[in-house]
Amino acid sequence: MKSVEEKTVISYPEKSLTRHDRFTHKLHAAYRAWAEVVVQHSWKIIIACLAVTAVCTFKMVTTPHQNNIKGYAPFGSRSLYEFAVREEFFAQTGAGVRMFVLMVPKNGTNMLTQENLAEAIRVDELIKWNSSFLHNHITGQQEPFAMFCRRFCKINEPVHAFYKGIQFENELLAENQSLGDQLDLSYPTMTLFGRRVNIQANFFGIHKANKTHPPIFPGHSNLHAADMVVLLYRAERIGGWSDKEIKDYEMATSRYIKDQFHSDILDVMTISTSYVEAEVDRAGRTLMPYVGLGFIVMSTCAVTSVIVSCLYFGSLISYKIPLAIVGCICPFMASGTALGVLFYCGLRYGAILAVSPFLLLAIGVDDAYLMIHAWQHVSTNFRTRPSKDDTIAERIALILIETGPSILISALANIFADAVGSFTGSMEITLLCVGNIASICVDFFYQITFFTAVLAILGQMEMNKEKKAREVEETSKAVESDSESSGSDRPLRNKVRSSFLSLVDGYITFITHWLASLFVCIIWAIFLVFAVKAMLGFEINLTTSKLFARDSPLHKIEKYRENMVLPYFTQAQIFVNNPGNLSLPEQRKKVHRLVEAMEALPYAYDKESSNYFLRDFEVFVTQSGMFGMEEEVDEDFEREMKKNVSNEILDMNELESFLSWSEYDYYRGFLNTHKDEANNTVIDNFLVYVAYHGDDLKDWYKRAGVLRQWRETIDKYGKEINATVLHDDGLYLDLLENMPTDIWQSGLATVLCMAGICLLFMWKLKPVLVAAACIASIMVCTLGWMAMQGMTMDPIVMAAVIISIGFSVDIPAHVSYHFHMAEKQLEGRVEVADRLRFALTTVGYPAFQASLSTNICVLCLLLVPLYMARVFVNVMCVCITLCAIHSLILMPALYALTANIKNFLCKS
Repeated sequence: MKSVEEKTVISYPEKSLTRHDRFTHKLHAAYRAWAEVVVQHSWKIIIACLAVTAVCTFKMVTTPHQNNIKGYAPFGSRSLYEFAVREEFFAQTGAGVRMFVLMVPKNGTNMLTQENLAEAIRVDELIKWNSSFLHNHITGQQEPFAMFCRRFCKINEPVHAFYKGIQFENELLAENQSLGDQLDLSYPTMTLFGRRVNIQANFFGIHKANKTHPPIFPGHSNLHAADMVVLLYRAERIGGWSDKEIKDYEMATSRYIKDQFHSDILDVMTISTSYVEAEVDRAGRTLMPYVGLGFIVMSTCAVTSVIVSCLYFGSLISYKIPLAIVGCICPFMASGTALGVLFYCGLRYGAILAVSPFLLLAIGVDDAYLMIHAWQHVSTNFRTRPSKDDTIAERIALILIETGPSILISALANIFADAVGSFTGSMEITLLCVGNIASICVDFFYQITFFTAVLAILGQMEMNKEKKAREVEETSKAVESDSESSGSDRPLRNKVRSSFLSLVDGYITFITHWLASLFVCIIWAIFLVFAVKAMLGFEINLTTSKLFARDSPLHKIEKYRENMVLPYFTQAQIFVNNPGNLSLPEQRKKVHRLVEAMEALPYAYDKESSNYFLRDFEVFVTQSGMFGMEEEVDEDFEREMKKNVSNEILDMNELESFLSWSEYDYYRGFLNTHKDEANNTVIDNFLVYVAYHGDDLKDWYKRAGVLRQWRETIDKYGKEINATVLHDDGLYLDLLENMPTDIWQSGLATVLCMAGICLLFMWKLKPVLVAAACIASIMVCTLGWMAMQGMTMDPIVMAAVIISIGFSVDIPAHVSYHFHMAEKQLEGRVEVADRLRFALTTVGYPAFQASLSTNICVLCLLLVPLYMARVFVNVMCVCITLCAIHSLILMPALYALTANIKNFLCKS
């Protein structure tokens, strides 16, 4: 009777192969033929793989990072269209200059003091004239912002007007003159010499005067204090600028303010899309030094676990150590090669791809462990039962036949999972998924080429040494010459082998008992219920600050933005893309209805806070009609005049006179016009700002609800004039509704793909259903555990979950496949206990090796002060641990329980 250990060795005689389906038979034949090729050309394969890796890795290292902050918006989201409308409105083929400068007092004083506002004016003048320059390719000159700002040069005029108001008031007080009604320094609209100026877009953290906090100004004012002043710098894309030139200009301005500008009284901060992308890129680069540390940790774990395996099998250790290290190198080689090829093809190098090598470790190292473990099995079999067919080609063929199909199942399942994720997520998630797909493909290729070639060379050396040792032992009756295989080690090996077999037998006896398997399944079901409950309550929390390194200055800016800007002034940017003939009253009323409906929504300021040129233009026409009247016009007459104007045909040629007034000249940035053949002014499209406020707007869910109301209003009133509305956070707010859908769709598609692939290789329903159930459970339990730990859903977590869905199929695929193959390998012994023993002794230890070493490796990322790193550590460790638990505990329990139920029903 053969021992259990011998029975677990996979060998594929031709008679056994004929019982496989045609597909499996051809696959095994292909692996056997490939083994011959690898053995004959081992060194050529190794050199070729190393050369390709070197070339591609060089490309990967030298490719600059290109981050796209819009890339986290889901495909097909309405916000992408809305941002495209904005770019089209400003006649841009890409983003123009867009920067914000935030200023707060260093000593916690009031931003409304004359000294602080004078410093703010100094900052404005420096940025407009001296901080940095852009080369105008049309004029050939280096131009400061003040020379290319065009329609947006006076966008910060409210700050200047407010400062002039303070100066004028102080002058009047110094001369003991009456302040009168010509000056009103109030919020949201100030008045200077009869000119009304809205200051909401520039002054934030407003504290209005009350009984306990008097006005800061002695004249007309409702202001007690302001915490922050914001300056906006915006310019259309002119001068033949490239994306790089615009980003360089924005970054040069930010560096100037950060490194060269100094203020004793103000803390000045800048933010722009370029700065955000640069900080995201810097955060991604912080991961790269830890790749080397991860490799060292992984190699240490691999060498240690392989030494234990050698003690069990009684094999030579010296050749397994370099093999284990090569197994750790393979995933990094695959990642470098795959990403290099993608970059040669023009793929963008996003910061999120920095986690790809760590993710590939969970898959690639497991494959290496399986092949090393299979080599141990095959070598032990040939040592205990010598055969004339014992050649390195035969051993490699048996290894590939044993491990190749399950490795292929795992690779295909991961590829399909990432393929699904690439279509259901966003641009950045697609980028990560494409990178992983390419890496997995290359890793599978390197596994059966580079790693197999190294295995063939080291294996041949081991066989030669074993042969010499046998010859010495036969002639001298001495022990093996290699100290690693000396007789003094045999008691230790026997003890390790005996302990392991006893452990496996005891575990199999325990898990196949109907009571134990039922208990495991009940515990699993209870945890699954709690996981589902927690998963359904998974909170979604979005903020761009999660993309930055912990020491990024943008964290402070984001905090100011959420606490001071959004609650006081959130703008709806309404683009009227097809206004029609606005000289006609019927057409103007369509626009009026839309704007008035937007101004009637919750959280809206009154209409005075809106920037709506058409309403002001009608007021201008009314005032022009009253100009020159000798008698004073009363309010009723003026109201009647306005009513008549709204029902009359307007002369759009008066628009230029309207825009020439200092009170209205800022509207030039809100309009696109042209002259028709009759030299009449025609409005092509225009922009309206409606302002909102409220403490609730700090909350992402509230902002998402507000955006939903905006869009519903636009859909109701804006179809005829082709109106769209834009929220600056719309790219992220759309994720609130898309993320849960994307995750469950990816999970369902992965389970279905896995089931289909397993069915193709196994043609048995039971192992397919068990594997699919375990994979679905791993996904649910991962999400549930994360929710229980207080994690919140965001684009980074979604990317990690979608990727973890991919490698959650790895170990279950191996266990399920080997459980299925046990029926053919055990020659009729189809008891569940025997099949489980076969599966666990074949893949159990490699699964444990992979899970432990990968978890320890990714823990290195905790040293990185980065939210993205912590998320991937949490998700990967939880998912990999759940994979091991499901594969080594739950799957055997399910197999045993179903077999016990079947036996009970048969007896009944």
